Amino acid sequence: MADYQKADVVGMASGKGASIVEEWRILRADQENWRSDIWQDISNYVMPRKSEINTKKTKSIDGYTDNIHDTTAIHANTTLAAGSMDFLIGGRWFANKAPRGNDSAAAQEWYKKTGEIMLEVLSETNFEMEIHSFFIMRGAFGTSHFHVEEDETDVLYCKSEDIGTYVIAENDKGIVDKVMILKEYTPRQLIMRYGEEGVSGNTGSIPKKVMERAEQRGKDGKDDKIQVIVAIEPRPNRERDPDRVDALNMPIRTCHVMIEGSVVLRESGYEEMPTMVSRFSEWGDDVYGYCPSSEILSGIRQLNHIEENLDTLVELRVNPRILLPSNMEGDVDYRAGGVTVYDEGMPNALPQEWATAGDVREGMERSEFRRRQIEQSFFTDLFQLLTSMSERGREKTAFEVQEMLSEKVGRFHPTFTRLNTEFSKPFLNRVFGICFRKGLFPEPPQEVFREKQDGSMVIDTPKVEFTSKIAMLLKARQNQDFMQFLQTVMQTAQIDPEGATQAWRMMFNPERGYNKLSDNLGVASDFMNTQAEVEEIKAAMAEQAEKQQAMADMEQMSKAAGDLGGAPEKLQDSIGDQL
Repeated sequence: MADYQKADVVGMASGKGASIVEEWRILRADQENWRSDIWQDISNYVMPRKSEINTKKTKSIDGYTDNIHDTTAIHANTTLAAGSMDFLIGGRWFANKAPRGNDSAAAQEWYKKTGEIMLEVLSETNFEMEIHSFFIMRGAFGTSHFHVEEDETDVLYCKSEDIGTYVIAENDKGIVDKVMILKEYTPRQLIMRYGEEGVSGNTGSIPKKVMERAEQRGKDGKDDKIQVIVAIEPRPNRERDPDRVDALNMPIRTCHVMIEGSVVLRESGYEEMPTMVSRFSEWGDDVYGYCPSSEILSGIRQLNHIEENLDTLVELRVNPRILLPSNMEGDVDYRAGGVTVYDEGMPNALPQEWATAGDVREGMERSEFRRRQIEQSFFTDLFQLLTSMSERGREKTAFEVQEMLSEKVGRFHPTFTRLNTEFSKPFLNRVFGICFRKGLFPEPPQEVFREKQDGSMVIDTPKVEFTSKIAMLLKARQNQDFMQFLQTVMQTAQIDPEGATQAWRMMFNPERGYNKLSDNLGVASDFMNTQAEVEEIKAAMAEQAEKQQAMADMEQMSKAAGDLGGAPEKLQDSIGDQL
C-alpha cells in the first residue's frame, strides 16, 4: 500500500480546523521563550544564515554576520554535523535482521538483503543533503526535524524544517509523536499545492477569497503569504474503521489547515510516522532539547567580545591616538615616511601617542582558551582526533588510536543512543515501508510472514542493527573481548591440550561465532554464502566424509583379508565367513 497524498476531505471550514489552529497557537506560545531568548541568540553566533527565527531580515544586506567577530562556534558546529554524518550514517551504517524470535535462516537472509537495498535507495535520493541540515540544526539548537515522503521519481523525498517553524508535543513515553509545521504560500503556490478545484469548489467563503487574491496578484504588486498548518500525529483507534483501508483510516493522520478561516485544505494519512524529531540531549522536563550551543553560549559570547576588543586594540596599535599641540593642527604628516616640523624650542609640544596600552598577548591567550572550550563542547576533538595540531606529529600504535577513539566515543555515546531511538529507528521503519510498497524487495519467503489474531498475515518491520563507525567502535569491544578469550584458551592449551580442546568444542559454536564477528565488522552479505549455500556445502562435506570413511573401511577389510594367508586354516575360514 502507498501513502495517500490525495485528500479525502478538502476545503471545508470545520471544528477540526479550528481545534488544530487553537492547539498550534497554544504550543507556539509555549515555545516563545525558546525562539526569542535562546534560539535567536544561538543563531546569531552559531548559525547566522538561520537567524530569522524571531528577527526578520532583508536578504542580501547586512544583518546576518556583521556582529560575528569569531567563527569558532560556526566551524565547530559544522565539524560536529560533518562528523556525525561520517560516524553515524557513513557507509553501510545499518543492517536489517529478522525480528526477535524469528531465527529462520531464510528470514534472516531476506531481511539482510532488504537493508542493503534500502542503503542503495537512500544513496540515490536527497537524503544526505537534508540529513546534513538535520545535524546542523541538532548541534546548534538541540532539536531537529526530518520528514520523509514517498516520491514517484526517486522512491522517497526528504525534508528538514528550520527551527522555529514547527512545534512539537510528546507522548506518555517522552517520544515526540505530534508535529505541527507552519508553511507559507503565495495564493498561486497554495492552489498548485492543494489543487485549484479542491480550493475553489467548496462552499466556504475563505477559499473563494484565496482565488480572488490569486487573480489580483500582479495587478496591485502584492505577493502576500497564506499560512497553513500541517499537523501530523497518531490517529486514535476510535477514529479508525478496521474494515476500511484508506487515507482516513491510516495509523498516522495529517491535516492541512489554513489559519485564515480555519479551513481544512487536506486530510490524509500515512502507514508509518513520516516525521521524526530528535533532541541532542534532555533539558529538564522540557520538550525541546539541550545542545553544545546552549552549554557554551556564554563562552561564545565572551570569545566574540574578546575578539572584538582585540580587533580594536590591533587597529589602535596600527593607527594610534595622537596628542597634538594646538599650534601644530594641520601640520602633522601621517603618511609613512612623512616629515613633520616642530619648534625645537618647545620640546614638550611634540605630537605623541596616548592611551595605546593594552596586552594583545593576554587577549590572544584568553581567546585560545575559549576556543578550546567551544571545540570540546562540540566534540571537535573526537572528529579531528588524528588531524589536530597536538596529535598530528606524534607517532601512535593502532592499539593506542583505538583506545583514544573508544575514550572519546564514550562522551558522544548518550546522544548517539538518543538519536537511534528518536530518529534512526523510526526513519528506517518508514523507508522500509516505502520500499516494500514500491516492490523493491525480493519476493518474501513464507518464513517472514506472521499470522495476527484476526487470521490475517503481516510482515514485521526488521530489527535494525547499526553498523556505523561509532557503532562499530562500540562493537569492536566485543571482538576484542573474544580475541582476549581466544588468547587465554590458547595459553591454557599449552598446559592441558586435551582438556582445552574438549572444552573449546563443547563451549564454542564456530558458525555462530564467525557470523557474529562478520556482523560486528560490517561484512556485506554479498561476500558471504547464503544459508542455502551453507547447507549445500555441509551436505557435500558430509557426503565426502562418508565416502572417505567407506574407502578407509574397505582398505582395512582388504588388509585384514590379506593377512589371512598366515593364519591357521580353520581361523581363515572363520574370518572369511565374517567378511
